[in-house]
Amino acid sequence: MNKKVTLSGAVTISGLSETDGITESAFDGITVTLTGAAVENFSDLVVTSGGGESIARRIIWNGKVDGVMRNTVLIVDNAAGGKLKGGWLIFGEKQNRLTYYKDSSKLTAKSTGSIQDEAAEISLQFVDRETALRPRTFTFMEKYSLLSLGSYFDNATIESSLHRDIYISRTLEDSSKLNGVIRRGDVVIKDGGDWKFNDADSFVAETANNRVKFYSGSDD
Repeated sequence: MNKKVTLSGAVTISGLSETDGITESAFDGITVTLTGAAVENFSDLVVTSGGGESIARRIIWNGKVDGVMRNTVLIVDNAAGGKLKGGWLIFGEKQNRLTYYKDSSKLTAKSTGSIQDEAAEISLQFVDRETALRPRTFTFMEKYSLLSLGSYFDNATIESSLHRDIYISRTLEDSSKLNGVIRRGDVVIKDGGDWKFNDADSFVAETANNRVKFYSGSDD
């Protein structure tokens, strides 16, 4: 079934299996918010504008996939004509945990949000849902395995991919500069200005006020 919904005359989402249950639909120029829709598989979705090109960057989805309710942030691939290139599963009692799946077709009714899931690349747990979904808190560049941190990234637990290392960077002018690596399978805690690693080979180098401070899992 290929049903469509058009938001504010600007964006059309096709590939839906059900639209009758939609209770919220909005587009702010960057983000689509869609509540109550249904899809068989997220890879069926295509997001386009009236002119045929894709302009949305993400979909905050609160609806069904293959009959099961899922809260997700789906990433739109503009270079691929508005298809999805991956997405974040939102879960936890506070809905404050995000797990990124690099392939939208693998973000299914059976996905658990665990880093143990085959297609899971990284999992982030924040203090609350608002912080987790706040724009510019972080950006994950899956192609480069890079977690780019924003100025609001203060308290979080990071679980790295089981398949590859995750690199960390922050270059904002009004924040300390950060560079580092989280080894695959490591669990990292960012608590205010402190970093804690389980793996001795994981580290972050923080540059601020012309001084450099290293955080690592090593006792050295």
